[in-house]
Amino acid sequence: MTDNSHQNLSGVPLPTLSQAVTEKYLLAIGASTGGVEATKRVLAALPPIMPPIIVVQHMPTGFTEIYADSLDKMLPFHALEPKDGMALEPNTVYVAQAGRQFRIEKHGAKFFAKLGGPEKYSGHCPSVDIMFESVARVAGARAAGVILTGMGADGAEGLKLMHDVGCFTVGQDEKSCVVFGMPRKAYENGAVSKLMTPEEIARAVVFHFYSLK
Repeated sequence: MTDNSHQNLSGVPLPTLSQAVTEKYLLAIGASTGGVEATKRVLAALPPIMPPIIVVQHMPTGFTEIYADSLDKMLPFHALEPKDGMALEPNTVYVAQAGRQFRIEKHGAKFFAKLGGPEKYSGHCPSVDIMFESVARVAGARAAGVILTGMGADGAEGLKLMHDVGCFTVGQDEKSCVVFGMPRKAYENGAVSKLMTPEEIARAVVFHFYSLK
């Protein structure tokens, strides 16, 4: 099922992204079971200069802040749990707060975090679908979407919306997943055409952003 067209990127040094790209684009990542480590693998393989990175990881209340703190200590990026209305800055990872829906808004040229209520969608709060849908609506093609290991189908619907507005979208491959549910559903509904390991995903995203310079 995996598309191997990405393999020509292996061994090629990662390019440096321009300031225009880091300020105008963003990277959205959704994950569930097994996603704590999978997301770390993606982020650790990225260069230190990146557009804002937003992460929805299914976790119990209270654990997303701990996760963000752990990422902040291990990565070249600043990582935090965003507050409502916070501007999304380059070279920063924003881990959505457990128990509140997470969307993005845009005012002028900048993206902002928008925290909602505790209602569930696709069985989850925050929902990857809700986050991806807001990215498709607000950012249009100025985003990349990544769906990682997880049970169920959360994210497949929203990622399809991102795909359909012209975003670069990719999913984690079955072999590297703890649970292949979410990426499988995204692949089956046409939200992604490529399935890769977390490290390959990171490289593909960077080269995509670089092509937009």
